[in-house]
Amino acid sequence: GFMRAAVQCMAAGAAFGLCTAEDLELLVCGSRDVGRFEELESSCKYTNGYTADSPTIRCFWQVAHSMPEAAKRKLLLFCTGCDRAPILGLKALDFTIARSSAALDHLPTANTCVNQLNLPEYASPEMVRDRFHAALEHHTGFGFA
Repeated sequence: GFMRAAVQCMAAGAAFGLCTAEDLELLVCGSRDVGRFEELESSCKYTNGYTADSPTIRCFWQVAHSMPEAAKRKLLLFCTGCDRAPILGLKALDFTIARSSAALDHLPTANTCVNQLNLPEYASPEMVRDRFHAALEHHTGFGFA
């Protein structure tokens, strides 16, 4: 049947038989745990003029760390297309924050195929929180900003 054909296509080998359904879900979908955002911050890369010490980046991480788990999941989904952490944790996510030249009244955008958040130079944690709240609550599907 389907499962036999799928297993043969994956060429998983003998070790596949040692996996439980939960093991396979973890391998395919990632961890159900949202992960430690400290790991995401420490492994994050910055481009287009941002550094880890940029005021907007500091505001972003302050807001991100204070988010409840449900909002962190939405943030991961917004930036990566998946609301779960990779099996090796958020440190394994190749995550980038790029400075966006968009006006401050614009919402942040993301390129999910490369795990990149495009972040305007918001001036305060309140501005970051407000813009992300709007972006995370109202984003659906694909679009152009």
